[in-house]
Amino acid sequence: MKTATVRRQTSSRAATMLGLFVLMPLLASGCASGGKYMTSAKLITRPQQGKAVVTFIRPSIVGSAVSFGLWDSDKFVGIMTQGCCIQYETLPGEHYFMARGENWSCIKADLAPNRQYVIKTNPVMGVWKARVALDPVTKADYQSQLPQVRKWLSAAKPMMPDPQTADAYRQPRIKEVLDAREMFKSGRGTYMTLGREDYLPE
Repeated sequence: MKTATVRRQTSSRAATMLGLFVLMPLLASGCASGGKYMTSAKLITRPQQGKAVVTFIRPSIVGSAVSFGLWDSDKFVGIMTQGCCIQYETLPGEHYFMARGENWSCIKADLAPNRQYVIKTNPVMGVWKARVALDPVTKADYQSQLPQVRKWLSAAKPMMPDPQTADAYRQPRIKEVLDAREMFKSGRGTYMTLGREDYLPE
């Protein structure tokens, strides 16, 4: 009985170690691409007149080495890594914000002028590498989470695509990005929504 128990415990520990061994490269996938294509940015406290600002944040500490490419349809928004935020100033109206991990995640947004919006980028366990889930912060969320959201924003380091290298990241991926956009616009892919009323309270 003791021998069987020891064997089961040893097997359980081995399975746990194997799981951690498999998990680490999944969490670390994509970590090499962020620094090369991104550079520091100044914090945008309010949008230019007539425009809207969307701030992508990464509050989760899970998979800290994982990075995700962010897009506004075919426009390269940046590469999201742990501890940073990416602020994207754009025209109001309809946008398809997409993120690429093992999967594609999408938010269809309708932005109002002179407003700021927040989208969380959450890493999720995948099969071969990390998946991503874009999560819009909505008006209802601000009612209970506004202090937490402001804390996330104040702690994050603003980053932006490096003008010298961003096109080198965009060009090899643009066909895949356009295919993903068509998938979501045609209704073949599911997405979450961000409404005009879901802006960050001043």
